[in-house]
Amino acid sequence: MPSTGRHRSPTPSPPPRVRVVPVLGVLLLGSCLAVLAGVASAGGDVGGDSTPAVAPAPPTASTHLAATWADVLGALDERRAAAFAAGALPVLARVYAPGSPAGARDRLSLTRLVTSGATAHGVLPTVLSAVALTPRDARPDGPDSPVVLSVVDRLPVSYVVDAHGGVTRASTRSARRWLVTMARVAGEWRVVDLRAG
Repeated sequence: MPSTGRHRSPTPSPPPRVRVVPVLGVLLLGSCLAVLAGVASAGGDVGGDSTPAVAPAPPTASTHLAATWADVLGALDERRAAAFAAGALPVLARVYAPGSPAGARDRLSLTRLVTSGATAHGVLPTVLSAVALTPRDARPDGPDSPVVLSVVDRLPVSYVVDAHGGVTRASTRSARRWLVTMARVAGEWRVVDLRAG
């Protein structure tokens, strides 16, 4: 006998539930690095769970045997970046001449970071050009007289890591020109001061 009942269509399964997870980490583009980014003489995933880098070894580049002023500034930049990444004031002192106004500003910035338990990373400008202005023909291997340089540099992404390992502020800076006064100290070139050029 043919069935007279109605066939029921299978009941469709409910669609899988999608769980929405809110993103809580926010990277603030702030002004804390303004002082750091403003000093011309001077990797990883930039996320909320970043951890401070291990204190880097002091750079070995020489600041008095370098062939060009860009080399000299690059060596000082590396030393300065190492100081900010490690919170090392003694390393920073080897960037500046005694009594340097620029050095005093940097020491204040680094002291504030160290006091708060934070460190700054990526504070390493890229020197695009460095030309002696006074005296115009001055070379790194020349006389010990102070030298004023015209320097153009830019700053890639740099960031501050707080005491809990979170990235709290980040900053970049496009190309800018500076007038940098250099003096030789204990056989090495150091920064005396700088200003926007």
